[in-house]
Formats: sequence, C-alpha cells, structure tokens
Amino acid sequence: MFEFTENDLGEQTETHGMGESYLLTQKSDFDLKLAEKWSQLMKKGSFRYGLEDICSRIVGGKFGFVAQLQLNRSTNRRPPQAMLSLKQPFTKDKFNFTLINHEKEAIFTLQKTDEKRLGVDQLIINVSPLDHFHCLLTPQVDLMFPQVLTEHAIIVALEVMYLSRDPQIRFI
Repeated sequence: MFEFTENDLGEQTETHGMGESYLLTQKSDFDLKLAEKWSQLMKKGSFRYGLEDICSRIVGGKFGFVAQLQLNRSTNRRPPQAMLSLKQPFTKDKFNFTLINHEKEAIFTLQKTDEKRLGVDQLIINVSPLDHFHCLLTPQVDLMFPQVLTEHAIIVALEVMYLSRDPQIRFI
C-alpha cells in the first residue's frame, strides 16, 4: 500500500519546451517505491518479455513525440479484446483487472489517508510493457465498473502525476 496525503502532492516544474531537462531531479518516495517493486516483479518473471531490445528516439518537432521499435511486444502480448462500444459493460467471465495475480502483478494500492474514498485504487504492472516502469492505474477496481473515464479516475491520475517527480513519467 502507498499512503499519501494532500501535502504529499508535490509542486511540478514547467519546462520551456519539450525535451528540455526538468529542474526537479530528485525522485519522490512514490517514484522510488514504484521502481523498486516494478524491478522486483521483472526479476520474478512477471512480464511476458524483457525490455533489453527497445529502440527509442524522440521525433523532431514541437511536441517531442517518442518513436519506439519493440519487436517483443508485437509478438508476445495478449491479443486485445474486441471493443464493441465505448461503454462496454463489465463482464466477470472475460479478462478484467479484478482477475490479476496480485503477487505477480500488483505494484501497490493507493490510499489517500486524509480523505475517505469509495473503492480501491490500484497500480499494477502492464505484463506487456512499453517501457521500464510501465504500469496501469486501475481506479475503483473492486467496484467492477466498465472501463470508462470517470471524475474519480481523472483525480487519481492527477494525484499520481503530482506524487511523482520523475520527468520520464508518461500517461498513455
């Protein structure tokens, strides 16, 4: 479990252009715990493949997009489910995030201690990662809601962004 309060949500530093270095270089407690647990799970073999052969580069232009060649992902990831609707209902008998193996896939549960919340917000590994420390944020996972963006999910995502000081953190 990763416990935090409103006071733990750090101040972010703006850059003056994509690709420039951030002023904040010291990792937060959140960053350190995420990296430690993710690395432990990689050593345990929790992922479908390693990340040794990734080729990445920043594409020119004002947005600084990252292009990546990762052959392992294209051949070893689980085929995605067919999505028939933007509000596809939760189905217990198909893959869903309540079915993960917590010992092999859970990073930690997020608990904001100065606020009572409904449901469990969990950070889990993506077993087919795009890059190091690639995780999935699963807000209120135990409530078995459809995978749609909610106000709560946006708040939790913003909190995770403010818990981190790592300039490499990306939300996909």
